[in-house]
Amino acid sequence: MELSLDQGMNEITVELQEKSHILNVLEPVDAVVKIDNIPRGRTPVKVSLIEGIHLVEIQRGSKFWLGIVDVTQDMVLKTDFSRATVVLLGNKKDTLFVVNGTSFVPPSVIYIKPGFCSLEIRSDIVSKRIVELLPGTVNYFFGDEDSGYVCLFSRVPESCFVDEMSVGISPILFLPLKSGEHVLQIGQKRTVIGLLPQEILYLEQK
Repeated sequence: MELSLDQGMNEITVELQEKSHILNVLEPVDAVVKIDNIPRGRTPVKVSLIEGIHLVEIQRGSKFWLGIVDVTQDMVLKTDFSRATVVLLGNKKDTLFVVNGTSFVPPSVIYIKPGFCSLEIRSDIVSKRIVELLPGTVNYFFGDEDSGYVCLFSRVPESCFVDEMSVGISPILFLPLKSGEHVLQIGQKRTVIGLLPQEILYLEQK
């Protein structure tokens, strides 16, 4: 790089580009793919994504799959609907899930063979139950009856705020918030929402 500087004050502009990788979603065949709440076509499909985590949703007919994918290089994604997707949501500071004897801190996405499984939620109170999981389904379990959850998306990484407090860089996935009114901000876009208990709200910057 060559720079020609004149005497006096000079201004240098540097444009930084986010690193991108290709996510190649191959299977299941002829399924609809959404990434960060944006439709991306039907499988097989190749999508260029900015490096980092992304929410991937796949649907074919009445069958569903959901995953949080950390894109750090060109990747191939093959999945199917033979298992149940289980999404465990809550405040990671005071919630613990135990599924079939294995502990998970929220938010977690796991895949379980269809059938009956044991679910224990350790929060303010401890609850235990047996749940039936069906193949090709997405099942949400909540550690707090009073909280809702928000996912914040943008086409490029943006600073995100909730009620004027920074919550990180987009995408923000399954952030727990007390039910009620909140001001969400993605970059310069501000939106006022009313969040219901155990509601999952997707908000994207357009």
